[in-house]
Amino acid sequence: MEPVENAGLMKEKEFFAEFGTTTATTLRLMKPFFGSGRVCLGDSWFGSVKTCCALLERGVYSVLNVKTAHRGYPKAALQRFLSSEPNQPGLTVCIPGEVSVRRTRTLIKATAHRGPAGVPLCLVSSCFTTQPVGTMKYMIKHPTDTTHLLAKQIPVDETTQMYNSKYSIVDQHNRLRTGSVAFHDVWKTHDFRIRELSELIGLAEVNTFLLMRANGTGQ
Repeated sequence: MEPVENAGLMKEKEFFAEFGTTTATTLRLMKPFFGSGRVCLGDSWFGSVKTCCALLERGVYSVLNVKTAHRGYPKAALQRFLSSEPNQPGLTVCIPGEVSVRRTRTLIKATAHRGPAGVPLCLVSSCFTTQPVGTMKYMIKHPTDTTHLLAKQIPVDETTQMYNSKYSIVDQHNRLRTGSVAFHDVWKTHDFRIRELSELIGLAEVNTFLLMRANGTGQ
């Protein structure tokens, strides 16, 4: 967890001079796991080829969503491949590429998976494969009944499945923490230190609940 400070202070932090704001923030958050071989999953705020390579150089694999940070990412080529097969929901296309990591040529890949609405999920990753691993359920609008949704099963590859299964964990955590009366609603203050403390207490509360549920002791 890292508080976002003013721009001047953020520029003084570790990794900023070499990588800029987004990649530097990601590296600082993942620093305790350097060399561990763990996997970092990040949404589009974190996702770029630069961040993927920087993590890999430090012994951390990643699966990152790419929406706006396109430098070095073959988004146009992936979209051309998808448009050539317009009637295949669940289609995954992949463009592999080599990068230099610690003077060794290492493979990373850019993938695009077409969802049921035709919108591709673009990822850059240094782990997992594009082999099919089954299907994923998506909810889509009913063509005639606006009060119901339809469940649709479409093929999915390993990399996309991993990303989709984990990327929303923070959002789920936020909903559990603030879904009813949250600490920061009751403990009204403009003091940043107290606001941060209330958030930490809320995080601990939700983590305890999730642990109990995972162990079968909570409902």
